[in-house]
Amino acid sequence: MKQPGAAWLGAGLLALALLHVWVWRPTEPHHNNDESRHVMTGVFVRDALSDAAWQDPEGYARRYYLQYPALGLLVWPPLFYAVEGLVMSVLGTSFVAAQLTVAGFAILALVYVDRWARLTWGNDRLAAAAAILFGLSPLGFRYSRHVMLEIPTLAFCFAAMFYFERYLLLTRRGDALRTGFLSAAAALTRFDAVFLLPYFGLRLLTQRRLRELTRPAVWAGILLGLALTGPYYLFTWQQYGSSIAQAAQQGTMPDSRPFDPWRNLPFYPSRLPFQAGVALTVGTMIGLWRLRTIPRGGRASLCLIAAVYVTFTPLAELEDRHVIYWIPAVATWAAAAAESLADRWSGWGYLVLFLGAAIPRTWNVPSQVHGYADAAQKVLASSLEARVVFFDGALSGNFIYQMRHHDPDRSVMVLRGDKLIYGVRSDPAGGYVEWTPRPDQVLDLLHRYDPDWIIIEHPQALFPNLPGARLLRQTLRDHPDRYEHVRHDDVPIRGTHPAFQGVVLEFYRPLTRNPNRERLKEMSMLSLGRPLRMPED
Repeated sequence: MKQPGAAWLGAGLLALALLHVWVWRPTEPHHNNDESRHVMTGVFVRDALSDAAWQDPEGYARRYYLQYPALGLLVWPPLFYAVEGLVMSVLGTSFVAAQLTVAGFAILALVYVDRWARLTWGNDRLAAAAAILFGLSPLGFRYSRHVMLEIPTLAFCFAAMFYFERYLLLTRRGDALRTGFLSAAAALTRFDAVFLLPYFGLRLLTQRRLRELTRPAVWAGILLGLALTGPYYLFTWQQYGSSIAQAAQQGTMPDSRPFDPWRNLPFYPSRLPFQAGVALTVGTMIGLWRLRTIPRGGRASLCLIAAVYVTFTPLAELEDRHVIYWIPAVATWAAAAAESLADRWSGWGYLVLFLGAAIPRTWNVPSQVHGYADAAQKVLASSLEARVVFFDGALSGNFIYQMRHHDPDRSVMVLRGDKLIYGVRSDPAGGYVEWTPRPDQVLDLLHRYDPDWIIIEHPQALFPNLPGARLLRQTLRDHPDRYEHVRHDDVPIRGTHPAFQGVVLEFYRPLTRNPNRERLKEMSMLSLGRPLRMPED
């Protein structure tokens, strides 16, 4: 029977694109509180390219962060931001430009999921179906629209896995080099790419091909990957290694805790219906039951599932998004269930799978948050003496991005309460410290830097009970003779995200200005364990 793989994939990509357009809603970056950092770091790369920052990259990065303290430098590898910055150099610094960058990676990911599945399973229709089913899965669909790093990493990983599998089949030197290059690209996008190591190892073991490790072509690919990733990883470990180790062993979220076998071992498998969807989960169970024996392609899929499981299960932080990389393998088994039916029924099997996966996505409308752009535009439209604004709130990254996006001249500095009044490492559970624990210290700090506006999330979204944040708000209320609450300028946050319901951005202005105000030249960095200082000119 003719396998209409390319036609299936093309039609599926078009249908997925239309479904994304159908559920898309305009919003400001807010997902997981990391999205705004991913967007803003792309803006940083765009500005660095415009400013020829390669002449003094470290000094430029320090100055930029002190002005716009919402970057993902060191916290995440740089490759996605390089691509995003190039896109923004052409399309501008809008959030949509960042979303389109991720959309491009999503298309690349689906293409390589199809190529990997086609090579390992040897069935064009199954491969195309698996790619589209992955795109329709809860994780695949959600992270194809958010400016996060999972989809770009997955795209590079599956490209690397495809060329690795093709090397095992044809033993071409070029495929070994491509595997090394693309593995490095994945590792330079997100640290999650480490799961490739157990995948490659398991595939060599199950194929009884360990002798490949003695071949010069394979070592050339390994050395290429190490040469591309080694310098960055060594630098990052020197600068940020303690925070990475803490995140892996203890986590940074409120429910994170050290490895507990009763908690960790069943977590990801038990969450499969939420990761892949009910249709794919049921289809996978049927596929495993009907086939009984494991076909050649099924071995590769099971090796991928095992590699992802052993990589992420031991970590303290358990989140569904960490195992997005096994959803394509799950999708191949669901597609295999349809293929196992008689020819006259297999089409119906696929139809049930697609409808079961697609229908829930039609009501899977993303959450929306609006108001931070309005606040930034109000600040920029007002009379600014110091050209400094102070912001405190959980979504500081979004406000800082909006200030930069609406101020192409980059003329205003943004100060963050959680960098000067107190410090938080990702989440209060990951680390918390107070830099100014008394009201008089808060007043002294505000007077020293003399911001034109102090903008406060009230109540603070996401983390409403931080002592330092409460102290700042209470200090402002207790001193109306020094800081006036300009209520008619307050901006209510609009949207559907439950954490931001009822949140208002309150505007305070100083009634007495400091003619001897200081320019911020140093900022405490809890994650680095040392201050970040302005370079000496």
